[in-house]
Amino acid sequence: MVSIDGSTGEGGGQVLRTAVALAAVTESDLKITNIRAGREEPGLKAQHLAGVRAVAALCDAEVEGGAVGSTELRFRPESLHGGVFTFDVGTAGAIPLVLQAVLPPAVRCGERVHMTVRGGTDVTMAPTIDYMTHVLLPVLRTLGARVNVQVLRRGFYPEGGGEVTVIVDPTNVLKPFAPMGGQPRPGIEGRIVAAKLTADIAERTQRAMLSKMQHLRVGHIRIEEVEAASAGVSATLWCRRRGGAIGGSGVGKRGYSSEDLGASTAGPLVRALKADVDVDEQLFDQVLLYCIMATGRSSFTFEAMTPHAQTLLDVAYAFAPFNRQIDQDGRRQRVVIEGEGL
Repeated sequence: MVSIDGSTGEGGGQVLRTAVALAAVTESDLKITNIRAGREEPGLKAQHLAGVRAVAALCDAEVEGGAVGSTELRFRPESLHGGVFTFDVGTAGAIPLVLQAVLPPAVRCGERVHMTVRGGTDVTMAPTIDYMTHVLLPVLRTLGARVNVQVLRRGFYPEGGGEVTVIVDPTNVLKPFAPMGGQPRPGIEGRIVAAKLTADIAERTQRAMLSKMQHLRVGHIRIEEVEAASAGVSATLWCRRRGGAIGGSGVGKRGYSSEDLGASTAGPLVRALKADVDVDEQLFDQVLLYCIMATGRSSFTFEAMTPHAQTLLDVAYAFAPFNRQIDQDGRRQRVVIEGEGL
């Protein structure tokens, strides 16, 4: 049994998502204690529990401690398999965070996986669903993963009610992430999605984004009014890169101005382009797990080590010790990982 202390690193949901995903991929019994010990409200929340149940469904895992508020979990997986599944967070909990847990085992299972996931598509403290589709998925395709996401309905806090269909087709080999050659120079694209709000909110967000990116090549940033159970607004930017794409995303909340939303969404993308890196700060920790699962040498540039990325590396090492190296590469850094072919 692999034992993980949930207070490791940033002490949040990243520990849980990484551990459960790798337990399923490696068919390892898992025990996690002190779940989310670093948070104001420790223990499992609905979105964390939904991620655990989603992974468990793909490997017929026996789960103990799978309840909201639980600070200890035992997870005993069988072999991964495909199928048709429906997962409901039951709140506005983030669908993208559920996908962070379930996509790695779905990619690795060797059979087709068809998932319907209900919850929040655009919520704070998580990437937007547009970030997943326009940034993460292009990167996964360069690794050989075949993942498609369709957004059927948007879900904002507090009602949620969003619905997403995800189809993962089997792939024979997961390739390492080692983008080479010059960086493409396409225009930045984006989308602002709003529900039940006045038009000026999205327009002000758009102006703030454009102001932040005024010295960059910017394509079309469209504004889209959508149906949703709760009022809300989100913003997402993306730009094609040699490794797939990079981007930034943000979600509005009470007391947070449109100008703040626009600037905070554009900021990470602007910094990543100025540093000329292969991954932005949100993408960095998401791609690391696939590098560890792949067979061969992954090598790519990033700005700086984040708490989420360091936590993922520490947790993953408990399942499959792997070689990793981080070097300075001019004003950026480069990580090299020898994937174990999990």
